[in-house]
Amino acid sequence: ARFVYRNLHRITEVTCTMDTHLPFQIFFSSFWLDGAGAPLQPYREVTAEQVRAGEAVPNPALATWLTDGDVDWLNRQALFYCEALERAGKYRLYLWPPHCILGSDGHALAGVIHEARMFHAYARFAPNRVEQKGEHPLTENYSVLAPEVLETHDGGAVAARNDALLRRLLDADVVLVAGQAASHCVASTVDDLLAEIAAVDPSLAGK
Repeated sequence: ARFVYRNLHRITEVTCTMDTHLPFQIFFSSFWLDGAGAPLQPYREVTAEQVRAGEAVPNPALATWLTDGDVDWLNRQALFYCEALERAGKYRLYLWPPHCILGSDGHALAGVIHEARMFHAYARFAPNRVEQKGEHPLTENYSVLAPEVLETHDGGAVAARNDALLRRLLDADVVLVAGQAASHCVASTVDDLLAEIAAVDPSLAGK
């Protein structure tokens, strides 16, 4: 926040990215059951092999509103998702405890940061956008630029890349990135941005 105030005259726009989650998502333990029908615990990985062996299965009750009751489709999608993650080699599916739930205190920006961005918005007549990510129940979305898996097992769309934000970042003179967590969300966003820069114009990485 102090950095924003001190550089008010130089910063043209602040964009906050907000992890935004619902009670049941593929990366929450609430989504999964073990082979005996007991809930899985958080802080663990779920592998494609475990899904194939029936050691981790989506809770069939979720199919009533996720897939219009098609439990078999949900099971196939869960396996497809784990396989897609493992092929990409970036992450395996990790089950987190509930966090950043929409409507909770954990979803809100820290007050001092919110005040600084609002002060900047009014002082600079800047839009100061908020980019929400992570709402789709069937994919992780560490990077603000794209979910981890974009497709379903039968060729449908799960979610889309954030091309509008990407264009804004590529057009900026300087991009400053700060936040948490350096292991996942910040790291994935920076990695995705650098990959896009490499494809467009590697010299843009200098900014």
